[in-house]
Amino acid sequence: MEEEERMQTPSQRAFGLALLLGIVAYFWSVWTPRVSQAVEAEEAGPSPVVDLQVPPQEESGGCQGRLTALFRSGAEVAFHYEGTAEEVRVTWPGGEYRARTADTCTGTECRFTLPRPGMADVRIALDSCPPEPAP
Repeated sequence: MEEEERMQTPSQRAFGLALLLGIVAYFWSVWTPRVSQAVEAEEAGPSPVVDLQVPPQEESGGCQGRLTALFRSGAEVAFHYEGTAEEVRVTWPGGEYRARTADTCTGTECRFTLPRPGMADVRIALDSCPPEPAP
């Protein structure tokens, strides 16, 4: 009679096996290291940094700011500026991005993402200042 009480039905065995597999899969996913996108970007090498040493130009009508540094990594472009600016204008072949500095920048540091990484001939301008090429 004791043997009959210990026997499991096929559905109980299937449930026990599924539970055991679920536990193994959980711990496997927790203990398996994952390569994050940030690590992959670091492996690609450091992003080029351009430190602009542009002599101050005579301020024309709406140009009261100047870019001081440009950084680019993949599709992200970041830059710092001096002075004041109301609008950021980014152009590339076949496209343009315009935004208020209040929406795009934190203080004098601005960041934005291009439609795709590795775009060539990207230019950044503040207000009516002449555009500067991004690295």
